[in-house]
Formats: sequence, C-alpha cells, structure tokens
Amino acid sequence: MAAEPIKTAAIIFVTYRLGQRYAVDAVVYVNGKSFAGDGSQNEDYYCFGMPLYAPSAGKVIEVENSIEDNVPGEVNDEDDLAAGNYVMIDHLNGEYSILAHFKKGTIVVSVGDTVVSGQALGQTGNSGNSTEAHLHYQLQNSSDSQNSTGVPAQFKNYYADDVFINKGELTKGQLVRK
Repeated sequence: MAAEPIKTAAIIFVTYRLGQRYAVDAVVYVNGKSFAGDGSQNEDYYCFGMPLYAPSAGKVIEVENSIEDNVPGEVNDEDDLAAGNYVMIDHLNGEYSILAHFKKGTIVVSVGDTVVSGQALGQTGNSGNSTEAHLHYQLQNSSDSQNSTGVPAQFKNYYADDVFINKGELTKGQLVRK
C-alpha cells in the first residue's frame, strides 16, 4: 500500500513594493512537488482551482475577474495586470487585504458586498504576475496598493515546520499546514 501523500503549503515572501513587505505567496506541495505530470498545464498544479476564503470580515472594494490565466512558466507582468484576478477587502479598521492570482471567472463576490471570515471568494489561479498557480496574500494600511505599507498578518491554528502555532506571523521559507 502506498504512503499517504504529504501536503504542505510553502510560504515565500515578496518585497516588490512597501505594501508587499509582509506578503505571502502560498503554493501547495505534495511530496515536495507543486504539480503532477509535466507541469505544462495549470490543471497539473495542486493549487489550481482550490477554494479561497475571506481572511476576515469586511467590505469588498475592488474585484478583477476577467484576466486569462497564464501558461505555467509564462508571466503577464504588465503593471496594471500584476495582481491578475483579485479581491480587495476593506476590514473597516484601517487594514485592507488583497488576495491575488484567482482563476479567471471564479470570483463569486462583487464590489460593495459584505463578507464574513471564511466566506468563499473564488478559486486559486495563475493570472497576472505569476508563473504557477498560487495565492498571493497581503495585508496593508491603505486601499492604494501603490503607496500603502504592508502590515504583518496574524494567522491562527496552523503548523509551521511541524510546530503547532496557536497565533502568529509567518516567516520566510516556512512550510505551513493545517
């Protein structure tokens, strides 16, 4: 009998702009790989099509849902399309979440909607400045992505490098799982 696959999410931080200072890119790995097969199709990636949920309650203030997913390994890095398909949530406390790189056409919320923590938003994709399916998440202090400052996000009840964390901030290179 084959061993159960080990599923983890790799956390990689990006720092292109100050707003992305604490940004998280989450990729699903199974037995050390992010895809099955040859990785030439988005559907080969474990993360592609996974459901994405609102991190906290708030009001949806921006949505993009019409950008084509990239061919794996290729990037649409035009500045105005860098986030690809995305949702921005105003948490009504001076903090704003951006969840980016959704699969085209899967976002199920609209501008003006009120969301609750854990509410379905859409599916993970490979749109925008992305070479493979993943979630880009950042918390910032303004709705102006070009001029905001990143804020460290608190996560609850997860394992980081096989150590249970009740509440904490993710750090570069951690392997995280539920």
